[in-house]
Amino acid sequence: MRKHRLLVLLLLLMSLLTQQTSSCPPTGHHLGVIISGALSPEEVLARLQLVGINARHEVIQHKLTSGEDASFETVVFEYGQWLPTNPLTGQPIRADARLYIGKKSMALKVNTSLSGSPEPLRKAIALLYKANVIDYLPKQQDFILTEGNRVPADVVIAWAKQEFGYDVKQLILKCKSSGADVLIPFLMPSKEVVVIANNVDARLSYSVLREALALKGLNHSLIKPTEFKQHLDAEILIILGGPEAYEGVGNISEFFLSPSDSEYLKRKDSSYIVYLAQPLFEGQRIFILAGNDRFDTKRAVENFIEDFLECLLEKRPSLRYEFETNHMLPPRNVIVRGYPCMLFVEVFSTLRTPCYKPIVNFQIKMNKIEIRVEYVQLPVFCIQVITMGDLRIFIEDLLPGNYEVTIFAPEGRFLVNVSIPAC
Repeated sequence: MRKHRLLVLLLLLMSLLTQQTSSCPPTGHHLGVIISGALSPEEVLARLQLVGINARHEVIQHKLTSGEDASFETVVFEYGQWLPTNPLTGQPIRADARLYIGKKSMALKVNTSLSGSPEPLRKAIALLYKANVIDYLPKQQDFILTEGNRVPADVVIAWAKQEFGYDVKQLILKCKSSGADVLIPFLMPSKEVVVIANNVDARLSYSVLREALALKGLNHSLIKPTEFKQHLDAEILIILGGPEAYEGVGNISEFFLSPSDSEYLKRKDSSYIVYLAQPLFEGQRIFILAGNDRFDTKRAVENFIEDFLECLLEKRPSLRYEFETNHMLPPRNVIVRGYPCMLFVEVFSTLRTPCYKPIVNFQIKMNKIEIRVEYVQLPVFCIQVITMGDLRIFIEDLLPGNYEVTIFAPEGRFLVNVSIPAC
């Protein structure tokens, strides 16, 4: 009898260590990227745990087209949680990333929303980068999106072929997704204010910013791009320079910017933006102050000081957004949801080409919120194909209460009443 119990326990342990991943993602789709270089699973676990990230080792199996099973070493780690579509009745969904580990490369796979937001993958990449598991920031153009009903994800199939020469069989499942849209990180930031700049922008723009920060009593540090990894979790992170900035700043800036904003800064003369990026750590604020050239970056800094700095210090409502274009995305209605101290709005617009950048503004008067969405066509050669613009807007630090939200967009005017719960 004792031997029988031991055998059952052994079989259970084996089933935990070796698994078939054939379930549908609870949020929508799969998103992944192939990463050059690899560490052992033991080293990955040790480095993640050293910076406070929960992680575990799993050996999983996927079926090959030949009918055989292939085993893969993976590390699964937690990087946040998805907020429920109905915050009053639903429960948050834990966000886990899976890192497939080979000898020469690795594949990182996460779940993402039905609209294919790149933010979940950015957050997972940032944690691997912070933990020294990877030594560079992959570009968004290398991200691989897969529909949620296809398992394993395309990134796993491509990586297994590249790394081992395997032809992995992809299953097509019947999936019902909860369609979660909002992902929040769970690790706390460090209590520091950091400015990143190259030598050119440090001389021209930082002197203006330094004086403004000092007048507001913000003790901060100016760091070089090579020090970014050590300060990735700063509570306030300010990056001076756009995607073509020298000395490595461009790579950092491009990691946070949406592709349309990167193209806008590269192609549009005299352009500049103040972009509030999605946080990598809970409560973090990341600003990219960038222009078409060094003088336009200085204009972005001056605009930040005039219009954004006071809001940052006093925790006034602030707006950030994500934007992608997708010619495969069908037309959808505007989505408006209230979360604790935050409003989420998703606007879908039919565009003549994928080469547009959104311009988003908002104002709040008492319990009325007005959001205006316009589009600027990028001055680039672009394929002429009808495309769906997917704009996801987050307004944070709202007081709890009932609000009347009016949205002006190319598709028309939308009026929605929404309740914002307490934080």
